[in-house]
Amino acid sequence: MRKTLACLFILCILFAAFTAAAEGATPRFRFDTKVAVGFQGREVVVRVQLRNPNSVGHDVEAALQDENGTILATKTFTNNDFRSIKFTVPSDWLGAKYLSIWVDGEKVSEEDLFFAADDLDNKTLRQVGVSAKRIAITLDCAYGDKYTDELLDILDEYGVKVTFFVTGGWAETYLEHLRDIIARGHEIGNHSYAHPHLLEVSYDRVVREIVRTSDAVEAATGIRPVLFRPPYGETDQFMRAISRALGCEHVFWSESSGDSDDTNSLNYIVRRIEKKVEPGYIYLFHNGGKHTAEALREIIPYFQSMGYEMVSVSTLLSEGPYRVNADGLAEFSKP
Repeated sequence: MRKTLACLFILCILFAAFTAAAEGATPRFRFDTKVAVGFQGREVVVRVQLRNPNSVGHDVEAALQDENGTILATKTFTNNDFRSIKFTVPSDWLGAKYLSIWVDGEKVSEEDLFFAADDLDNKTLRQVGVSAKRIAITLDCAYGDKYTDELLDILDEYGVKVTFFVTGGWAETYLEHLRDIIARGHEIGNHSYAHPHLLEVSYDRVVREIVRTSDAVEAATGIRPVLFRPPYGETDQFMRAISRALGCEHVFWSESSGDSDDTNSLNYIVRRIEKKVEPGYIYLFHNGGKHTAEALREIIPYFQSMGYEMVSVSTLLSEGPYRVNADGLAEFSKP
């Protein structure tokens, strides 16, 4: 009997000690996603979970902070249900921000939340308000390289510099061409990694698609892309914010050549482009188009006869700071 009572007494002491230790456990939090998007002056919601409420043993008041230590909002957590934290995106937030959860001066979130902040009125780039007669030819590279050498030779022949938007898969498959593009003075833009329909995937996947491609290009050439073109021309304000937060301007085009459709004739492609010419226009072609090389042999001399210089998209944008208006026109700030 005495031994039984002694054992019970010891168990009670151990249980009390374990409970006291447990109640002193550090709270652990996690976000329900790795990526969030918000716009200046707009309210946004992030969802957060207290992972170990039983170990903590009491209610926890947690603060959502940015990487500079600014407290955006606080919330009290009592269990492990995901809770929404709302805050208004500061008017000076632009690009990548990193959010975390703090309790009593200690960071307690498992990993930071990547937050893409943008100005909702800064639209997708389609044309640049240049002061000179400059235009940009762009070539999307996602499938194959059958015509790439020929295209590069034609561009060299006419002294033209362009922007190639490459997928990460294409970049890794055709490293020699990727390096040759850079060696010949052209620009490389990001066209996602696997050319998916980005509006149908998570924000996490969008980030991975862009980052993986930029990493591949930089590893091969030493140059990180600063432009992003979404596959299939499918995008929205959230995709735009993410690409900009990752250091890439969001680029569409002023006019598509239609060269990706092999049923379109050479004459159709040439006439379609030549009838629409304005300073700052961005033209869409593809490196795999059946008639693309022939079309450029006609189109480039035509543009040059009109006094136009063909340059990369980044060169078009090099006149200074700009904003993209509702029509997709990049307007440079006045001095």
